[in-house]
Amino acid sequence: MFNDIINFFKANTAPVSGSVAVAVGSLSPNEAAAIASIVFGFCTIAMNFYFKQRELKLRQQEMERKYHNEQANKH
Repeated sequence: MFNDIINFFKANTAPVSGSVAVAVGSLSPNEAAAIASIVFGFCTIAMNFYFKQRELKLRQQEMERKYHNEQANKH
C-alpha cells in the first residue's frame, strides 16, 4: 500500500514539476514580482483576519469573565 503511494508520486511528479518549471521560467521578472506581490497580499489579509478573530475571541472571554465576577460579587 505504502509502496503504491510512493510509486504513484514518483510517476506523476516529474510531468507536474516540468510543467511548473516551464511556466515559472517563461515569466518575466516583472510578471514574477507582480504574482509574488499578489500572493503576499493575500497572505497578509489572511494573517490579519486570523489574528483579529483571535483578538476578538480573547476580548469576548475577558468581558465574560468580568461579567461573571461582577455577578458573583453581587451575591
